[in-house]
Amino acid sequence: TYDVATKKGALFFTEPTAKGFLSQLRQALSAPVSGLTTYSSVGEIGFKTERDGAITVDDAKLDSVLNTNYNAVKSLFINQTTVTGVAQRANVAIDAIDDISTGSLTVRKNALTKQVSNLTVEIDRKEDALSAYEESLKRQYAALDGLLSRLKGQTTFLQSQQSQSSQGSR
Repeated sequence: TYDVATKKGALFFTEPTAKGFLSQLRQALSAPVSGLTTYSSVGEIGFKTERDGAITVDDAKLDSVLNTNYNAVKSLFINQTTVTGVAQRANVAIDAIDDISTGSLTVRKNALTKQVSNLTVEIDRKEDALSAYEESLKRQYAALDGLLSRLKGQTTFLQSQQSQSSQGSR
């Protein structure tokens, strides 16, 4: 769900698997059941989907239809000879998400696992490249440090030569 006041979505607000599942479940619960004569949708017995996606129940309406025509309400939810009830449709929607081999949660988990694996390989590759670059910089630093030491030695030698030369010319 999305909180308008804070302008933030819930944890799985943008997760496509969760959105898809909720859409399938809403469809299973709200689509009319063909072949029934008294009640063909849960909306007719007091269920309602709110703007935020929440499903609410009008208790008074549900109590009324249960008291007046319990068997028709029961027929809406359970499978009949030629009719798939709301409960079975919801069950199919749930199975579609949590099936161990083909469910959308499994598929999404496998995709995320592969993505993590690919990122791990990429991180390892970049760490290796960074280590090689670090070693290259260390070698360059050592070479420059050696050169600097030699230059300091030459500077000291030249300064002493200049000093001796200026003392000798006096």
